[in-house]
Amino acid sequence: FCEVLEAGDGLAAAEACSLGPAPTFVVTDVAMPKLDGFALIKLLKGHPTLKNVSFAFLSAKAAPQDVMTGIGLGARQFMQKATMPEMVAKIRKLAGV
Repeated sequence: FCEVLEAGDGLAAAEACSLGPAPTFVVTDVAMPKLDGFALIKLLKGHPTLKNVSFAFLSAKAAPQDVMTGIGLGARQFMQKATMPEMVAKIRKLAGV
């Protein structure tokens, strides 16, 4: 069992992660309004209670440079958007559920 929180933009995601208990796992896109996924991970990794959260990117932007940037920022996985069953299976495996 896991609880999933959604955010409409990167800034809302940062706020949601900062409130309450730290999330176990964050899946983010690269391209988001207000705060992109790279900036989101940098921000959260700089927060004392969120620095050990696991991250993954799920994005249509999957150029080698994007993947290298995401992994370099500490993401455990960088997945290109695919079919829903494939994405769910990958995320479940990464999250350990």
